[in-house]
Amino acid sequence: MFAVATLIRGSVSKSLGQRGFERLLSTSSNSSYKYILVGGGTASCVLAKRLVKEDPGSKVLVLEAGSPDFEHKYIKIPSAVVRLFKSDMDWDFTSSSQSEKGLDPNHEGVYLCRGKVLGGSSCTNVLLYNRGSAGDYDNWKVPGWSSSEVLKYFKKSENNHAGVDDKFHGKSGPFNVDPVQYTTELTSTFLDAGAAAGYSRNNDFNDWDKGQ
Repeated sequence: MFAVATLIRGSVSKSLGQRGFERLLSTSSNSSYKYILVGGGTASCVLAKRLVKEDPGSKVLVLEAGSPDFEHKYIKIPSAVVRLFKSDMDWDFTSSSQSEKGLDPNHEGVYLCRGKVLGGSSCTNVLLYNRGSAGDYDNWKVPGWSSSEVLKYFKKSENNHAGVDDKFHGKSGPFNVDPVQYTTELTSTFLDAGAAAGYSRNNDFNDWDKGQ
C-alpha cells in the first residue's frame, strides 16, 4: 500500500486513489509502515513508486508538508508558473545574502521558488529537466557524488525520447523526458538572434561536454 499524509496547518485532508496506487491522505496514529519517506518532492515520489513496485507487500508512507493538489491548473499549464511563485505551493526561499559570484556584495539574496506541493519542484519548474553542470557535483567534493558517479543513476532513471547522445542519457528508465512539443516563430527568431550574435546553439543542456 502506498499512503500519502499531507500535513496542512496541523490537520490531515482525505482523498482516494488514482493511477493504480491508493493515495490515502489520512493515516491513523497506530498505523505501521515499512518505509517512511519525509517530504513528498520529486525524488521521494519516484522512490515511493519504486518501493511499491519492488516490494509490493510493504507499506510506504510519504509525508508532505505542502498541498496535495499536484493536478492544480497552474501546475498543468507551464505558462502559468508565475502564478505559483510566492504562493501557498511555494516554500519561497531566498539564498544567503553573503557574497556570491557575479552579484553585488550588498545584495539581499536571490529568490528561489521551491515546490511546496506533492511532487515538489517538478510542479513549479515549467516541466524543465535540468541536472545542472558536471562542475556542480565535482565542486561539492562529496564521496559518491562526483559527476562521473551520479551520471549512471541519471541514465538509469531516464527514458529520453529526444534522440540525444546515449553518453549522457538513458532510454529505458521510468522517468520520461520529451523534447519541447510546441514552439512559436518567436522562439526560432530568438535562437537565431543568439546564433547571429556569436553564441553557440545547444540542443541539450544536460550534455556535459557542452557548457551551460
